[in-house]
Amino acid sequence: MSAPKVAAVHSNPPAQSQDSSVSRKRQRVDEPEEAANSDDQDPDNTIVEEPVRDPEFYREDGDCVILVENTLFRIHRYLLARDNSAFVNMFNLPNTGTCSQTKSDGDPLVLHDSTQEFRAFCWALYALPSEVHDLSYPSVTVMPKLIRVAVIANKYHFITLEKWSMGRIEKHFAKARVTSAQSYFTICPIKELSTVLCLTIMCNSASLRKSIQDAWLKRIKSDNSSLSQALELGCTFGLREFQGFLYYQEVMRMNDTALLPANFDRVVKTAGCLTIEQERCLYRGYWTLSQYQNTILQASTIPILNRGAECGAQMHNQVCERLWIRVWGRLITLSQSPKPGVLNVMQILEGMLIRLEHHGRHIPDFERISPSCRVIAHNVVSALEVRLKAHLPDYFLGELDGDE
Repeated sequence: MSAPKVAAVHSNPPAQSQDSSVSRKRQRVDEPEEAANSDDQDPDNTIVEEPVRDPEFYREDGDCVILVENTLFRIHRYLLARDNSAFVNMFNLPNTGTCSQTKSDGDPLVLHDSTQEFRAFCWALYALPSEVHDLSYPSVTVMPKLIRVAVIANKYHFITLEKWSMGRIEKHFAKARVTSAQSYFTICPIKELSTVLCLTIMCNSASLRKSIQDAWLKRIKSDNSSLSQALELGCTFGLREFQGFLYYQEVMRMNDTALLPANFDRVVKTAGCLTIEQERCLYRGYWTLSQYQNTILQASTIPILNRGAECGAQMHNQVCERLWIRVWGRLITLSQSPKPGVLNVMQILEGMLIRLEHHGRHIPDFERISPSCRVIAHNVVSALEVRLKAHLPDYFLGELDGDE
């Protein structure tokens, strides 16, 4: 990426290249007269636009001509052959006829990418050190270019460039978190979220994948139009945790419609244009989680409170265990929703934890439990929350084969 920029840049070429023996405009295809006179015959189908030279990356001193869509790029072969990329073998394959040198406009190397993506990739190949340094913590405006670089680098196995571009995207998230600035992924097209999420999987970038998933979840919370697409992508790549939180968040959104549970069927039909299978998963999760929530809210279902290390056996049996029964009953009372049928089991457990973390400020009996047993009580509720989050996908998707 430290190669110097070349000053000579060609704009769009004249209709005929310097090599007059090569025509870059295809001939019309002769057709039967009745076909030519057909009312639904599209004349544009028989005309192919003449390729144009990229205004920045058609370099006169380049030695490799590449055609992307309808744009010609002329760049340096040694840059493409670095990093043991896929281009090394491509140069040895014939393009047309018996041999391809990829040195003329009439015999380019044809790539099936978008012009924008390949132009961004060329920028990365020729970027000066100062340009690279300016991207230490990328701004919102440069993110589309970095994503395009990552797409091409991954496709053609430029491992170093792939790591660099993915690292810059991750730095963008880090900057947004520290400065509370707006992240590009809160405003970008959904297609960009999908593209980067796929890249994180192919590049095995777990931390960036988590950031992208969280950004998408946040977007869907206010606008669920991309819910089905996110679920489909999660299914394709086996992102069960992502799917679980997507489904649960959708249930939370439906809670706000005040239509549950009586009109659950009608609510599901409007939930982000889900597929039939996705609707089934939403049904399954709602009912199974509702049963689990009802179990927790039953006063007779009390988690076991083991004895703390500094609590004597007599104190534990006669005081702590009895008080814990009353504390649990109070937690259930405080967790009851005024609206029947509302599914919010995760919020119930989170609320219980908050109340216990404040030393049972609204539960006087909790303060009378021995300190070591209070820690145990907090850990009991915390374990319920952790287990729920770990198994959340199972409620909607069913357990994986072999799960106990």
